Amino acid sequence: NNSGYPKSDLDFIIIATATPDYPVPGTSPLVQEKLGIPKCGVMDVRSACCGSLTAFVTAIQYLQTGHYKTVAVCGCDVGSIFGNLDKDSDTYTREDFVNAMMIGDGAGAVILRGFDEDEEPHGIEILYYGFSSIGLGKKPGMW
Repeated sequence: NNSGYPKSDLDFIIIATATPDYPVPGTSPLVQEKLGIPKCGVMDVRSACCGSLTAFVTAIQYLQTGHYKTVAVCGCDVGSIFGNLDKDSDTYTREDFVNAMMIGDGAGAVILRGFDEDEEPHGIEILYYGFSSIGLGKKPGMW
């Protein structure tokens, strides 16, 4: 909605996450369903820290070939599952603190659109981007 671009025009959705809700199905068809897009290509990327960049580069390659016209790339992780975030807990350790600082809960999305050679502007236009994160001391989970 924030991009001003109709979600029905999305051709492809790439989700990068190292913390999917389920091993199968992937996260991308679940996002497609939540968005209410009946026909759209989807792909999950699981490359840990470099997952969002891998998804972004993959999207650009699809746009450059002209295979897809509009691609949504989403990076999302729930890193709080990897440690104890209760600072008042007797079992809270320095490692938990480091994990909480380095592997947080968050999500971000970008919508990319490719243009044909005879269209202006030529190349790839970023229509929208956004990021979200919660900080240390918050209850684990998505907000």
